[in-house]
Amino acid sequence: MAEEIDHLLLLSIITITFVVCSLPFTVSANASPPHDHDWDLLALRFLSVNSIVDPWVFAILRPPFLRLLRSALRCRPALPSRGGQRSPAGAKAKPALQLAVCGR
Repeated sequence: MAEEIDHLLLLSIITITFVVCSLPFTVSANASPPHDHDWDLLALRFLSVNSIVDPWVFAILRPPFLRLLRSALRCRPALPSRGGQRSPAGAKAKPALQLAVCGR
């Protein structure tokens, strides 16, 4: 369930970014005949920023990174992978990120 929420969060942020970047262009295209060229240029700049920002949003907010960030902020180890591997002695190993953030 948490993985689906992470994907929905990523999708919603990318959608909001697209709407914000394309809204000035849409308004400019539907404007009345006297066009302001400075406004048109600004609208095209916003539209071009979308193609730059979307990959960064995808790279930063992908679900594995969100899971790691959430576990670091809660000072808990991240959920084990589906294999559920443990160390031979049975002791739990703490991730380096958790040690640095939690101060343990």
